[in-house]
Amino acid sequence: EGDPLRHTLKAAQDAAAKAPGMGKGSRPRTVDQLLQDYHYGAGSALQLAARGGGTSHDFLTEHGNIEHRLGAVSSRRYQTEADGRWLCVRFKAVRKEVSEVVQLLDRPQLHELVSAIGRRGSSSRRATSTHLLSAREMATRSPHLFWSLAHAFDGDVERGVRELLSEGAA
Repeated sequence: EGDPLRHTLKAAQDAAAKAPGMGKGSRPRTVDQLLQDYHYGAGSALQLAARGGGTSHDFLTEHGNIEHRLGAVSSRRYQTEADGRWLCVRFKAVRKEVSEVVQLLDRPQLHELVSAIGRRGSSSRRATSTHLLSAREMATRSPHLFWSLAHAFDGDVERGVRELLSEGAA
């Protein structure tokens, strides 16, 4: 009865609302908090899994999820549904469909975060470096950033990074 995507989204949101740091009842993280997590690794999928957290609570599963995120975006085989401050993403893993609920970052937040990461990765004050802005790094370090870019730029995460960095240079 009803749309199965909406039912899955609702179930994922309900589950996320019970988890610390996510869901409708919790506050979205600031760009500064996301940036700190990105650089120091405390919030990365692999670090969370190593401490018994993350979505799966398992290091190998989290590593697999990173690969599935990358595969889903490169093949454009994923679905997103925005719900205010949150983004529900569904994509296929090996034997099952995975649903992740992440904070939805708007374009100004994306610009601020991508620009700050690019500046931080460069040894020159005026230059930017994109090694920390590869799709793999974002899928590992910040699913929020990775999926928000995929959502905002129709799955072309690399184009999104280029456009956002060029906005800062203009």
